[in-house]
Amino acid sequence: MITQGRKWIIVGICLMTLLLLFSVIGCSSSGPNLVGKWQAVQGVVPFDEGGLPFTQVEFLSGHAFILLDFMNTSGNYSFPDSSHIKLDMTGGSLTYGFTWSGNAFTLTGGNIATGGNNTVVFQRSH
Repeated sequence: MITQGRKWIIVGICLMTLLLLFSVIGCSSSGPNLVGKWQAVQGVVPFDEGGLPFTQVEFLSGHAFILLDFMNTSGNYSFPDSSHIKLDMTGGSLTYGFTWSGNAFTLTGGNIATGGNNTVVFQRSH
């Protein structure tokens, strides 16, 4: 027979288990798997004309990145929400609109040129 005290202990253990399970599930959704090298293939505008400061980026495990053609600038990336990516670097941060489609992603906004061409498409490079 279960006493009243043991009943509350069992309920507490069940609640703690559920809380732990939900926190693990919530933390596991951190955006698409970008690990690898990427090359801009569409919409590239020179930086001095308001374009991206980079056309090649490598995303590493642990949410790190390297801008391969921009003095090997590195930092960390995050997804503030499901439609944006934020690149944090020593000198500041850049936030872009972000859409993902398998082996390609598109950046919009941020410091990308708005003169009729404000999107840049990246594809995995090998």
